[in-house]
Amino acid sequence: MTLKLKPNTGLALNQNILLEYYYHYGVCDNPWIHRDYTYDHQSGKHIKATYLGLTRKQIIRARSSLVKRGYITEESVYKSYLLEKGIKAIEQSDYIRSGPMGPHTGVRKPPIGTLSSYIWAALRTKNIATVEELLSLTPVSEEEYDKNFQTTRRLLNWLCKAMIVRKLPQKKAGVHFNSRGHTRYQLMINLGPKHPIIRQRKHQIYDPNSQQNVAFKDVLKTFKRI
Repeated sequence: MTLKLKPNTGLALNQNILLEYYYHYGVCDNPWIHRDYTYDHQSGKHIKATYLGLTRKQIIRARSSLVKRGYITEESVYKSYLLEKGIKAIEQSDYIRSGPMGPHTGVRKPPIGTLSSYIWAALRTKNIATVEELLSLTPVSEEEYDKNFQTTRRLLNWLCKAMIVRKLPQKKAGVHFNSRGHTRYQLMINLGPKHPIIRQRKHQIYDPNSQQNVAFKDVLKTFKRI
């Protein structure tokens, strides 16, 4: 593999440049050992870290990525070696390309500490609760209460469509004289600690606990009720 492209700031290209250097010169000292210099085994001299057309910072980043990918290994902080995977990449001209290291599964991990995760945890704790009761168990600010109230109600409505939650026919009495009462929601299916992700367009839920995509109509067949 011979790179004829001009080096730039792209991490993938920088890795290819550094990988080819390791292939030709074998053992290489880490570029930060001699500050802005590194050891060239061919000439037997310490030369500036920009000899590959890369800055010292770019070399360090590219080298760290090569270690994560399994192309090179560190014997110590002073020396690194090219592994079999890196040798094959060079000999088969298998260039490193930009993008994620692993395949895209099509599923996003639920964010930790979101309103949905707080509401789900509160619902699992209470089992039966109103929107107001659920929000009282979440760390929401007074300034965003109205917004979070509407978001929570929409979330519960979607969970009802998925038959994970249901609305109880009897409302909780309100405090005010003219109050119509507060809708109570009951958790029917406890999927686990991680909150389900609603896929509205497909009418599906993704359960990160069991890592399953399930259509709304198949929820009762797939999961056990409480």
